[in-house]
Amino acid sequence: MRLGSLSSVLFAIAVSAALPASAESPPPGSYQGTCTNIKVQKLIGGPGKNLTATCQKKSGKPVDAVLALPCGGDIRNENGNLVCKSGPNPFAPPPGSYMAQCKNADMAGPILRASCKASDGSRVDTTINTLDCRGRDISVKPNGKLTCK
Repeated sequence: MRLGSLSSVLFAIAVSAALPASAESPPPGSYQGTCTNIKVQKLIGGPGKNLTATCQKKSGKPVDAVLALPCGGDIRNENGNLVCKSGPNPFAPPPGSYMAQCKNADMAGPILRASCKASDGSRVDTTINTLDCRGRDISVKPNGKLTCK
């Protein structure tokens, strides 16, 4: 009788070990409109988690993206990069041709901050007052600095 009970217990353990753990729901955010294969993964050997997804770049090309969690704000897809935008910000980075060469675009009031690629391939941290560019395109000079056209 004990052998039958032991066999049942061992079978139950084997079945539960073979089943995947219940997946954690991904956090809400605007990224869900342009990203697929969204998963939350626990870090091996630590308490942290990563959000992974396949996100579309502005060109339409899908790329793999990762963001460390938690995020205290909106999670956005910025040209294939998952970015956490914490706290309320009444200003959003304006559209412009700079977006193809810049990453980590953020606003501090009317000041646009970004890391932009120069023609030599280096990255330049740059800013521009968007109020000076009303109605004009914001682009990147060959030196990586933002400018109004």
